[in-house]
Amino acid sequence: MAQANYAAIEGSVVRSGTAERLSNVAIVARSLEEKGPTREFRTRTDDQGNFFLEKVPAGRYAIVPQSPSYSLPASGVAPITAHKGERIRNLTLSLVRDGAIHGRVLQPDGQPAVGISVALVQASRVSKELKILQPSGPRKETGANGEYRFDVVPGEYYIRTVTTPGGPQARTYFPNTSEPGDAKAIPVSQGEDISADIHIATTPVFKITGRIVDLLPDREPHYFAGVSLSSKSATVREYKMQNVYEGIPVCCAVTNVPDSNTSVTTSYDRFEIGGLRPGVYELNAGILVGDVKPGQFVLTKIGDRAPYSRSYGGRTTVEVTNADVADIQIEVRHGVNLEGRVVSNGKAVKTNRTAMFLRPAEYKPDSFEVAEVDRAGRFVFPNLQDGAYSLEVGALPGDAYVVEIRHGGRRLSGTDFTVSITNPEPLEIIVNPSGGKIDGHVPNGDQASIILLPAEGQTSYDTRPVRPANQTGDFKFWGVPPGKYRIFAFKSLPEEVRMGIVSISEFIGTYETQGTPLEVKPGARTVIGLALISLSVN
Repeated sequence: MAQANYAAIEGSVVRSGTAERLSNVAIVARSLEEKGPTREFRTRTDDQGNFFLEKVPAGRYAIVPQSPSYSLPASGVAPITAHKGERIRNLTLSLVRDGAIHGRVLQPDGQPAVGISVALVQASRVSKELKILQPSGPRKETGANGEYRFDVVPGEYYIRTVTTPGGPQARTYFPNTSEPGDAKAIPVSQGEDISADIHIATTPVFKITGRIVDLLPDREPHYFAGVSLSSKSATVREYKMQNVYEGIPVCCAVTNVPDSNTSVTTSYDRFEIGGLRPGVYELNAGILVGDVKPGQFVLTKIGDRAPYSRSYGGRTTVEVTNADVADIQIEVRHGVNLEGRVVSNGKAVKTNRTAMFLRPAEYKPDSFEVAEVDRAGRFVFPNLQDGAYSLEVGALPGDAYVVEIRHGGRRLSGTDFTVSITNPEPLEIIVNPSGGKIDGHVPNGDQASIILLPAEGQTSYDTRPVRPANQTGDFKFWGVPPGKYRIFAFKSLPEEVRMGIVSISEFIGTYETQGTPLEVKPGARTVIGLALISLSVN
């Protein structure tokens, strides 16, 4: 029996999708309390797959089963709350049996490719059209018969060979292609062992040569900072994780970078990029102006003047077909300063320290600019290049909300607009301090996803219309523009919605009639109760 100030938790672990009990599984009860240190309590399942945790301090926990060759299901583990003196019984946890992908790598003549590195690759979608491929885990080297093997959790994978960047041979994706868009995905279910032989493709590779054209008028020293390349494919792009400060004693800014498996060599303003498959690419060049050279790391004492350094860039698009491409010029010039201001059409709103976020409209991971609004309500994004961008307005004070966004005096219907160096136009963010509040509750709505959508015909500049309920099912919206809405509560959202692959408006279409209508009035508080909506099963 649990003591007065403690709880007890008992349950079992089964193999996902079956009634098979799993013995000798490590059980970790990890506290989820917001305050205080994270605490863990451990035990193991017995021969019948049962476990018992006694004298667990009351609180909220994630109960995590751990066992070799098994993984958590995609849904993860649901948190539980253990109350003082409570004994939680019959808690069933599940684990998914890992699978495997194995096969051989064969040369074009059918002979085994011995000592070839092979990489496991996973795909993630960033939109309905665009898929991103990234290596997953360590590489494997083929054996005496060209064989390889990866033990994997259930999911969808790609396999490719590893070749020298910029070398004479493009890497090959299973089953026999150097073009990632033509690669065949390998779905693996729990416990499944998949055979996948790779036949090395003999795809020719090409090079791009050219020069960086310095059009900067600055009098300070100029340093060419190199050239980078990224695919412009609308369907599949390759990326990898890389420390952007590699070689510099700074830790650790790891980010996604394009991975076309090419080599880049530079000599002053000249460059050569080798190992390119046919395709359309964006070339970017940089120039540093000031006291710091490319790759240089400067430490200054407190109170000393920081070294002057400014970075400028240029870009161009190049198509590689079936031959080398020569004499490409990348012009580097000053960008444009995109200026903006925040103004209120009601009482004054103190928007200083509100952040503005600017992202390229085209997918570029971890690429965004931040500008802070000053006391006069002004902000600036410096040195932008031509292109399409998307603006996100950060948290406004109190119940202030965005009434509209104007670019060059024109009202935007959303948050996307185009910047032109030859004709820069300012942004104007119109705000109002008298937004409404919504306080709500969802029975059994622990961490439920609450979606607030305006009625048809109303413009919303809220790029985050989803709020989570807390562990008791309570939720809040504030700074809500006055108007008519429908509000929805879901226990969880599909992954493609959480990742932004499917927009909220697209997803909600199926459930439109199940939303609860409400009207938000200026400066008023609305209290509402919601019921959870069950997700449709396709």
